[in-house]
Amino acid sequence: MPQVQTDVMGKRKKRDLNNASKKEKAMQIYSKDFLSYGKEYKITFGHQNFTLGRGKLAIGKKLPDTKGLMTPSLTAPYFIRGKRKLILTVPSIDTPVCESQIKELSGSVDEYYDITGREVYVVSVDTPYAQARFIKDNNINERINFISAFADDNFLYASGLCVLELNVFARSAIECDERDIVTNVYITKDITHIPLIAHM
Repeated sequence: MPQVQTDVMGKRKKRDLNNASKKEKAMQIYSKDFLSYGKEYKITFGHQNFTLGRGKLAIGKKLPDTKGLMTPSLTAPYFIRGKRKLILTVPSIDTPVCESQIKELSGSVDEYYDITGREVYVVSVDTPYAQARFIKDNNINERINFISAFADDNFLYASGLCVLELNVFARSAIECDERDIVTNVYITKDITHIPLIAHM
């Protein structure tokens, strides 16, 4: 398929994702209906089916290389050593579901940290500038660490969380221990649903 046609189709699908998210805004849905990571690769978006890529991320293994990722301050991301982590991947902060999810997290992240001791990260394919603007405009809690995969898609594909037809992250939650070993991966079967996990 010609690249121009592929790009147009991708833009249309991303526009559909945003439109569907607007419909979900009034009824934010939390879900425990998760994929079996590493065994299931189909997710839904309304009545449409999409496919996850197959990556290197695996429970019991160390996080894939994060080289190439960027913070809103245009620095390499720093995963705090010796701390357990919760890494949330979202399709785009420009969609209402993601916006609502992160705003709600901003109000509860201090309590979540007090209970779990986990540092919280949000990863998306948005530009670092878009993330910085979102943080400022919405007064997002500084305890949430934002990471952009816009400039380098290595982690997007290595994580196995890439929605291939859209080239964005699926909505997921990754739990890691103090050594960055993955202990749990939660991926909602519907990309517009938010993972419901303990203490969140």
